[in-house]
Amino acid sequence: LSGTTGVEDSSGTLGVNVNGSPSLNIPAAPILEQNRPVYKFIYGTQPQLDMCGLNHTIVEMTSVGASVAITGKLINYGAQNITSFNLNYAVNGGSVVTQTISSVNIGNNVLYNFSHSSQWIAIGAGSFSTIKIWTDNINGSSDNNTLNDTITTTVFVNNGTAASKKVLIEEYSTAPCGFCPNGSYVMDTILNNHNDILGVTHHAGYQTDAMTISASLTLATEFAPGAPYATFCRLKWPGEMYPSTSDRNVWSSRAVSLLNKPSPVNVTLATSWNSTSRQLDITTYATFVDYAYPGDIRISVFVIEDSVIGSGSGYDQTNYYNATLGSPFFGLGNPITGYVHRHVLRAVPSGTWGTAGIIGNAPSPGQNYSQNYNYTIPSTYNEQHMSVIAFVNYYDPSGRREVLNAEEAHNFAVGIKKDTQPGIEE
Repeated sequence: LSGTTGVEDSSGTLGVNVNGSPSLNIPAAPILEQNRPVYKFIYGTQPQLDMCGLNHTIVEMTSVGASVAITGKLINYGAQNITSFNLNYAVNGGSVVTQTISSVNIGNNVLYNFSHSSQWIAIGAGSFSTIKIWTDNINGSSDNNTLNDTITTTVFVNNGTAASKKVLIEEYSTAPCGFCPNGSYVMDTILNNHNDILGVTHHAGYQTDAMTISASLTLATEFAPGAPYATFCRLKWPGEMYPSTSDRNVWSSRAVSLLNKPSPVNVTLATSWNSTSRQLDITTYATFVDYAYPGDIRISVFVIEDSVIGSGSGYDQTNYYNATLGSPFFGLGNPITGYVHRHVLRAVPSGTWGTAGIIGNAPSPGQNYSQNYNYTIPSTYNEQHMSVIAFVNYYDPSGRREVLNAEEAHNFAVGIKKDTQPGIEE
């Protein structure tokens, strides 16, 4: 795409074009927000000295006693090159911490990555601290435009107490998806190698099949633009557009890395199964061992059936690896009839995004919450192959969807068995 970018008055007699107009290259959508071009115009004569605080890269949460790096980006909007300036910050309106920066040469419209030489030592567990960052003494003189100097952010502080952590992988896979057998294979390998990593498969993301449920479709709309994709505690990795990735080479490392991300809450489960009525009673407990970042925090429950085998197009698995030597799916046909579908999401008793109003907006250490659910397992489902995953997650207007912690229960029916995919040993 190309076009003209600029600004002009209503009569068209005064105006400025961005360099490259009228055939300026404009990136086509979709494009990551941080890579979208943004052009700012200030009315009047360009100031000689104008250092703008553009953004910060400060953590949003830390623990008492931790060192917080004061980092981010500045940009020179002034006509003069900037060769020296003071970089300042203050926390909660307290003492100003100043670093003099010299021996630089920042040209007009050039970015400068800053990292203050003095880090902030976090205090105040259970509360937010406000950090303000600004520059002054530009080239030994005053900034000509002080309206864009200051960067402000808040950091939430807790005690740094960690619960026993389990990571939730949500895979998106469907029977019509020819690459999805490999996605299932990769996730099973991860689960077999790590007891503290849990997995569920949503049959959505690329068309639908006989195992698709509405909750999975809703989640795929937000998380997965295709299949096979996977989310890891529903976190978005830096530089990526979605909280999921189709790159199976990073699935294991991402899941394992989150085992080291502290959680403020322990999740436990109690289940009761009535084989006559086929009613499953589920009670989920959330016990906070530390302050949690405030927000809309919910309890969610997934009911899962493992080793699902069916017949027909809704179950027969498209297989792009049928002719791939060395693949565990080599020679199994395309599609694979009698394919074993793993970790199939059957129901979400808590509602798609979890049960609201159970957990307070700002949980503190020692607070306990619980919620009971009932689910009648259809007679067509094999209770000996079923499990329950419960987790605590955000559903904030800001877009925060992180899963804080999870737990799985297998023991509500006797004699649970799991069939395996080719090449997977248990």
